Amino acid sequence: MANYAPVSDTGTGAKTNFTLPWSYLDKTHVSATVNGVSTSFTWVDDSTIQITPAPVNGASVVISRNTPGDTLVNFTSGYVRASDQNYAYKQPLFRSDEVQSDAKAGIAAVNALLASGKIIRSGTAAP
Repeated sequence: MANYAPVSDTGTGAKTNFTLPWSYLDKTHVSATVNGVSTSFTWVDDSTIQITPAPVNGASVVISRNTPGDTLVNFTSGYVRASDQNYAYKQPLFRSDEVQSDAKAGIAAVNALLASGKIIRSGTAAP
C-alpha cells in the first residue's frame, strides 16, 4: 500500500507553513500549487515549506512529490556507497507510490462522473 498522497489543504489567509508527511529524495522533487497554479515556496526545515504570502481563505493548496523516472544513480565498478544504494532503492519505490496515488485519484474522478451521470458505462443506454 502506498504511503504517499499529495498534501491537500485549504488556505486560511493566515497559514503559511505546510508540513510534508512523506520523504523525498531531493527538495527539487517537491512542488506546490495554490488554486491549481504553481507557486514558489521556501523551506523552513526538511519537512515544512512556507508559502508567502499566505494563500487566501478558501484557496486550494496542494503539495506534491514528483520523483523523476530517469536513473538518478549510476553505479560503476569498485566501491559502492551505501547512500547511493539507498537512493537507488528509494527512487522506484517513491515513483511507484506517486503513480499509484495518481491512479487512485483518476479512478475516483471517473467514479464521481459515473455517479453524477455525466458519463455512462459502455453498453448502457444513455439517459
